[in-house]
Amino acid sequence: MRKIFVLASYLFLASSYAKAQDYPDFGVPSKEEIELKDCPFEKGAPAVILMHEAFSYSDDGMQLTTSHHYRIKILNQSGLNAANINIRFFRKNYFERIINLEAVTINVADDGTLMSKKVDKKSFYTTGVTDELGEISFAFPSVKTGSIIEYQYVSIMKSYRGLQDWYFQDILPVMTSRYHLKMLNDKQFSYRLRKKPDLNVTVLEEPGKVFFEMQNVPSLIDEPYMDARIDNVQCVTFEINKFFSRWGSVSNSIPLLSWRSLHEFLVTKKNFWGELDEKIEGTDDFIAKVKAMGSPEEKMAAVYEYVRKNMQWNNYDSRTSETGVNKAWQNHEGTSGDINLVLINLLKKVGLNAYPVLVSERQHGKVDTGYAYLDQFNSVFAIVLIAKKSYYLDATTKYTPAYITPSSILNTLAFMVTDSAFGLVRVSNDSLQYKEGIYLDMKLSDDGVLKGNALIKSNGYARIERKRGYEENKDKFTDRFKEYRGIPVIVDSFEVNNLANDSLSFDQKFNFSMIVSGNGDYKFLPLNIFTGFNKSPFLSDTRFSNINLGYNKTIILNTSVELPAGYYLEEIPNPESMITLDRGINFSRRITYNKDNNTVYTNMKIEFNKNYYDAAQYPELKEAFKKLFLFFNEELPLMKKK
Repeated sequence: MRKIFVLASYLFLASSYAKAQDYPDFGVPSKEEIELKDCPFEKGAPAVILMHEAFSYSDDGMQLTTSHHYRIKILNQSGLNAANINIRFFRKNYFERIINLEAVTINVADDGTLMSKKVDKKSFYTTGVTDELGEISFAFPSVKTGSIIEYQYVSIMKSYRGLQDWYFQDILPVMTSRYHLKMLNDKQFSYRLRKKPDLNVTVLEEPGKVFFEMQNVPSLIDEPYMDARIDNVQCVTFEINKFFSRWGSVSNSIPLLSWRSLHEFLVTKKNFWGELDEKIEGTDDFIAKVKAMGSPEEKMAAVYEYVRKNMQWNNYDSRTSETGVNKAWQNHEGTSGDINLVLINLLKKVGLNAYPVLVSERQHGKVDTGYAYLDQFNSVFAIVLIAKKSYYLDATTKYTPAYITPSSILNTLAFMVTDSAFGLVRVSNDSLQYKEGIYLDMKLSDDGVLKGNALIKSNGYARIERKRGYEENKDKFTDRFKEYRGIPVIVDSFEVNNLANDSLSFDQKFNFSMIVSGNGDYKFLPLNIFTGFNKSPFLSDTRFSNINLGYNKTIILNTSVELPAGYYLEEIPNPESMITLDRGINFSRRITYNKDNNTVYTNMKIEFNKNYYDAAQYPELKEAFKKLFLFFNEELPLMKKK
C-alpha cells in the first residue's frame, strides 16, 4: 500500500523508538557473536554481516546526516576479502562529507580474552572514482577466520534531497539490518518496500519518523541473466515529494500523485517538452533534404544517422536537456537527454510522429506502475509511430540501427509523453531476435589435426553484439575462437564483410586448425565449435532472482568433416530433439554419414522462444539447459580401421 507522510514535528524520538534505537556499543560484540561458527540461515557462507544499522535525520539547515554502523564476522578463509572496505560518497561540489570514521578488528586470544586492534587513520585512503563520486578505502589488520571486524562513520550531505534508499540485503548474508529516518516537518516523503513475501520486516511509524528492521536476510550475489540488482534486492526506497517553505509556497521536486500529474509536469517543463520546438541552428538544409525523401522509414533512419554522426554521448544519462538542445548540438556532445531530445526535435521537423518516452533501462530497474516516480526512469528515448508500428530510438548508441529496438529496454515499461496524452507502454520486439548461423567445412588428418574454414553470419541482435565487439577491439575479437574446451585453436586469414550495411548479416570468415582428442584406436570429433555455448550458465542449486534472457535467440550450426581414409564413423547417432513444455526451448540435431566420401555432416539448431522466467521456474530451466548441453557437447567417436 502506498504511504505518504507529511512530517509535522521536530521532536526527539518517541518512547516507542527507544527499543529500536538501543543499538549495541561499538567494538563490543556479544557472546553469541563471538561464538558464532557458521551463518545459521545460510550454511557455508564465507562471512556474515552481523548488523548494519543507520540513523538519518535532517536539520533545520536542510542538511541530511546519517550515521552508519557495520559489524561483520569472518567465517572461513573465503571471507577474508570482506575485510577490504570501500565507502563511496558524492564529492562533486562537496555535496557529501564523511567524518568520524573508525574501524577495529576483534580477535579472541587462546585464553578467551578479546584483543582489539584499531585501524590507523593513516590507512584511510580517499580517491576520486568519477567526477561525481569519491571513495574512502581501507583494509582491516590482523584478520583471520573467526575475526569480527567493525566500522562506523557519519555522512553529512548538503541537502536532504540526497536521501538514499536502504538496502537490507547485501552480497553477504545479513543477520540484522535496521534503519531509522527522521525528517523535519516541512518535507513530505513517501516510501515503498521491496521484499519477498517470505521475508518479514518490522515497520514502526510516527509523525515525522519511520523505523525498519529485517533479520536473517540471505545474500544476493550477481546471478547469470539477472535483471537490475534493485529489482531483486530487499530494500526500502524513498522519494522526497514536496518541500513546503515557511512562507507557504510549494516547490515540487518530483511530482508523484499520479501519472497524469507527471504528464502535466513534463509538458510544461522547459528543458523537456519545451526543447522539442527549439530552433537548432545549422539544420535547415538537412531538414529540407529529408522532407523530400520518400518513405517515413527512410526519413527516420536519415535523421537518426545524422544525429548519431554529429553528436557524442558524454556517458551521462538524463531525462531532460542539461544545456538546451541548440547548445548541445553546437557542442556536438551531451547527455542522453540532450542527444535524444535533439533527435525528437528533428524527427518532428521532418514531419514524423515522434515523441519522448521516458525509459528505465534494464540495469536501472523495473518501473512500478503503482508509483508515478520520475526517478524510476533514468533516460529519455525517442518513439516514432509509423503506420501501426512503434520504433524506439536511442542516438547515444553507435551500433543499433533504427529498425531494431535497443536491447537495454526490451521487456521493460516506458512512459510515453505527447502534448495531450500519456501512457505506460510495454517495450517488446518478438519479430527481431538474435540469430547466428555457423557454417564449418573441415577435414581431419590421420595425425588428428582438424583443419577447416568457417563462415559465421550474425543477424539482428547478434549483428549488433558482434559488430560492437569487432569495432571496439579488433585485436581481441578472434580470441573467442581460439579455444575449444581447453584445446588451442589456431585462427588465420580472418576477415569481415558487410560491416557498414545494417540490412545484411555481419559475416566473419577465417581458417582454423586444432588437434582433436583421442586414445588408442579412437579419435573424438567435436560438434559444438564456435557457438559460444560451451557450458550451462545455470549451475547453482538455488536461484534468488528472475531470469531475463533479453531477446529470443536462434543458433544454427552446420558442419561437414571429411575423415581420413584410416578412420570411419562406427555408429551414426539417432536424430535428437528436445522441446520444453512451455515451448520456450526447441533443440534439434541430425548427424549423417556418407560412406562414399567418408564425410560426416551435422545439423544443429537451437531456438530460445521465451526470454523471461520467474525464479520459481529455475529448476525446470536448469534441467533443460543441462540436457541441452549434453547434446551440444557430445563428441563423435571415430574408429581406426583394422
